[in-house]
Amino acid sequence: MKIPVIFSTVTGNAVKLAFAAAGALDEPVGPYNVGYVLGDERHNVKFVTDFVTDKYDAFVIVYWCDLGTADRDTLELISRMRGKSLIVLGTLGVTVDSKHAADVKARVEAAVNKENKLLCHYLCQGAVDISRTVNKLKTPENESGTLSEEGFARHLRSQGHPDAAEIEAAARAVREALSKL
Repeated sequence: MKIPVIFSTVTGNAVKLAFAAAGALDEPVGPYNVGYVLGDERHNVKFVTDFVTDKYDAFVIVYWCDLGTADRDTLELISRMRGKSLIVLGTLGVTVDSKHAADVKARVEAAVNKENKLLCHYLCQGAVDISRTVNKLKTPENESGTLSEEGFARHLRSQGHPDAAEIEAAARAVREALSKL
């Protein structure tokens, strides 16, 4: 069965998971950047998205966490899908055993399950975009969004993620989810 792998990324975290997912599939289509699938103002966005989503019944979607959920482009793509089987992989800048990670998973799963069937949701830590760290360091201490010393240390620790074990775990999650198709 041909299964498209579509990812969204800023730091490259999702690309690592997307290639791991493609390697776990017998007949991967892609990986493709979500921007390619959604198109832009130069292309007929609805045509491109509808063509891809109409042609296939199952997808691997790889996202990065933004504002407590999947990034905007990934949510846009998911919102255009109906009745599809989705394997969802994601990265976020904190450890996956945190409340924030649990909240992210719940929000993403709610978005997927609104019109589609979730086969698997694998979430791992990813590197925080260093430009976000720099911007937070510039924020005055009394303003929202400032970065504490603890937060700065957490951002630095995130730079090694996803690591080899997390990438292999993503591939394993994809292989296990295929049995549900």
